Amino acid sequence: MGAVVPEAAGLPRCSTFCWTRSGNKLNHKEGPMEARYTAVIQQHDEWWIGWVEEVPGVNSQGATRDELLENLRDALEEALEMNRLDARAAADGEFEEVSLVR
Repeated sequence: MGAVVPEAAGLPRCSTFCWTRSGNKLNHKEGPMEARYTAVIQQHDEWWIGWVEEVPGVNSQGATRDELLENLRDALEEALEMNRLDARAAADGEFEEVSLVR
C-alpha cells in the first residue's frame, strides 16, 4: 500500500510539500499547506468551552480563553491525523492523495 508520487500522477499534492505546476514544470514548496478552521467558543461559568465547526467531534475546554484555543488546536491536529490514517488504511492497494480547495 502506498501513495502515487505526485509528479508521476501529474497531480498536485499538499502535505509536507506543496506541489504546483508551471507550464510543464512541477515545483514544490517546503512546509505544510495552511488550512483555516472556525472555532465557536463561549465562556460557561468559570470555564471556556469550544467546538471546531468543520470537524465533528473536535471540542474542548480550558480554564482561560487561551488555554481553550490551544486545547482546540491540539484536538484538531489529533482528529485530522486520525482521520488521515483511517482514510489511508481504508484504501486498498495504490491510491492518490489530491488536495481540495474550498
